[in-house]
Amino acid sequence: FPGVFALDHVDLELHGGKIHALIGANGAGKSTLIKILTGYYPSYEGQIEINGQVVSIHKPMDAFHYGIEVVHQEVDTTLVPYLTVAENLLIEKLAMPESGFFVRKNELNRQAQRILDSLQLEMDVRRQVADLSLPQKQLLVIARAISRNASFLILDEPTASLSLSDAERLFGILRELKQKGVAFLYVSHRLGEIQEIADEVTILRAGRQVAYFERSQFDLSKAVEA
Repeated sequence: FPGVFALDHVDLELHGGKIHALIGANGAGKSTLIKILTGYYPSYEGQIEINGQVVSIHKPMDAFHYGIEVVHQEVDTTLVPYLTVAENLLIEKLAMPESGFFVRKNELNRQAQRILDSLQLEMDVRRQVADLSLPQKQLLVIARAISRNASFLILDEPTASLSLSDAERLFGILRELKQKGVAFLYVSHRLGEIQEIADEVTILRAGRQVAYFERSQFDLSKAVEA
């Protein structure tokens, strides 16, 4: 950005079946990195590679094509309040031309219920999203990303609005998805949960990568210092 290096020679690797935590103070460059990886910032230096192949990500649909999903902290920006839980969960089916003018609501509700059941989430699929609590909305957005079989899941402060029990449920879901080979970029200020769930940790400060830890090396005091 004019007069500011939001990111300066940041080099990051994500691996299937691992949770890579990204931490840093406000203004460290975390959000900028997320927006590059998800196509919201089309101009950047450097390159993005998937399985050793350089890919072009310059708009959100590019990221979606490569299986990159992001769950933003501001969940209300990614949900349609006057649609139901099922319609938000399977919203891309509503947008497909082949679905035509008519939507089979019963079938949509059944599909949505199967997804929620597989994640052990209790939610009325017929309820309008506007009537959900903030934690329920957060879990719904996460469930939608998971249901699309994302290969890379970016979670931006995912527990900020969750209770302890909901956070533990989320961690259980993430551990199951790790077994299926999903790669995670997990952004959080909560070092305790980073210590609990992360396999790798990268720390940014003023746009630079200042520290990297594997799980066995992670030390809270060193992380705070970095």
